[in-house]
Amino acid sequence: GKTQKLSFDNYPYGTILITKVDGVTKEPLANAKFKVTDNNGKVIGNSNGEYTTNSKSEILINNIVPGSYVITEIQAPENYALNDTPKTIEVKADGKTQKISFDNYPYGAILITKVDGVTKEPLANAKFKVTDASNKPVGNSNGEYVTDSKGEILINNIVPGNYVITEIQ
Repeated sequence: GKTQKLSFDNYPYGTILITKVDGVTKEPLANAKFKVTDNNGKVIGNSNGEYTTNSKSEILINNIVPGSYVITEIQAPENYALNDTPKTIEVKADGKTQKISFDNYPYGAILITKVDGVTKEPLANAKFKVTDASNKPVGNSNGEYVTDSKGEILINNIVPGNYVITEIQ
């Protein structure tokens, strides 16, 4: 009989390195949580496909079969806005580390001050409505805020963007 020759190609596994940085300062950010799936939605690695950036702001996932992977941020570090736009990365059959970086922007704050136009004294109990650019109310009081005894309203944990402030009383 004739000898049948079979040949098998083995491709080296790759590695994915996810890094997380402050969108303004480019400083590393720890404690961001990501979900990693293949392009069919199957979780990669551990049981739930979730990984958290370490103190160097990195997640290193080894032994990745060549293919396409989707990485989604599911929890931002404290005081940062979530960057939940998924990114796709291609792990090639070359055994190399594929690098991908996500940035988060720190929350801001809005300070509204109401003063008498003549005396410049602070005015308490002035009511304002605060909405984002798409007219969605900010905060949990339907976007309505009232100045305190110093004539001020301070709204913390504001996602970067444009806001509309209207005096309503």
